[in-house]
Amino acid sequence: MGILAKSCGLSQYTTGSDLPSDFLNVVVDRVRYRAFIDIEQDSVTEKSIGWVDIDNMLDAQFETINFLKEPYIVLGMRVDKRAVPASVLKRNCLIKEQQIMQDEGISFINGKRRKEIKEAVRQSLLSSMIPTTQVYDMVWKYTTGHVLFTNTSPKLCDDFQELFSATFNLRLNTIELSLLGSAILHANKKPKKVIEDFKYVEIPGSDFLAWLWDRCLEDNNEFKIADGTARLLFDDKVVLNHEDIDTPQTVTCVGDSQSMSEIQTALNDNKLIVQAKLILTTMDGDWSFFLDAFYFDFKSIKTPKVKTGKGDDPDSIFYDKIALIEKTINTLNTIYGEFVLECTAKGDN
Repeated sequence: MGILAKSCGLSQYTTGSDLPSDFLNVVVDRVRYRAFIDIEQDSVTEKSIGWVDIDNMLDAQFETINFLKEPYIVLGMRVDKRAVPASVLKRNCLIKEQQIMQDEGISFINGKRRKEIKEAVRQSLLSSMIPTTQVYDMVWKYTTGHVLFTNTSPKLCDDFQELFSATFNLRLNTIELSLLGSAILHANKKPKKVIEDFKYVEIPGSDFLAWLWDRCLEDNNEFKIADGTARLLFDDKVVLNHEDIDTPQTVTCVGDSQSMSEIQTALNDNKLIVQAKLILTTMDGDWSFFLDAFYFDFKSIKTPKVKTGKGDDPDSIFYDKIALIEKTINTLNTIYGEFVLECTAKGDN
């Protein structure tokens, strides 16, 4: 189960509308309707995607509702794919072409026919390929509309959003930091112009990481949170980018980030921090994660160790783990809120 792994990637989403009153009565049927279906051995199907039980990738029947862990719906998205290796396809295409030239008494095959031969050979070989299998976890706190998916690959995230929408008839929205900032300003009763202007900040996540960098340099990186204080600092990797149409540049700084002059030089050169490895420390322990500046996705997140006895209910492990992950997100949102309020203070009048 990816969400229980020592580390995993996480994409964040919110659902687009309220749930119907009969949602829990129909959710099992909806999940079963979009359950995973094996690729038939003799077919030419290349990919199959569907839901499986979070604890057993072979269980797509859902005879029990193990996926309902109030107030969460927890499912595995299984992806089976098969493809013909390029070297195998090339070899078999050459064999087929030689056979055709010999049978027809010709010495040349034009490009159009070569493409037709290649596709025919690929289709012929495809049915004999053994599919690869991957399972990615989805955790949906349906009472709040917050959704986590244990991967950050754009293609897989697209597949996940499509499956989620087809299953639950709900749209998934990525976390837009400009809108999140506007909501924070609205909750703090800031002027309408300040709220509206923040919606058009291009990459507020990069501004946030630059602000955090300055706070770390000033040793002012301790923040008040709901249950005490938290410290957030840079670790050993920072990625910066300068979006110049003519000369795009990416700088990756690896090492002791607190003392790397390259980062400050890059920031002074108008480069943007687009990804950084951060360490979060609270009274509960230490978290580490790579934070993406565009969506606040986590490329890899490690939480403090779950303190659960071997004899406990397996669900208790899930609840302990998700609580640690949610604390990361809530703490990060709190610190981001402090950044939003501070950086807009001048326009507050």
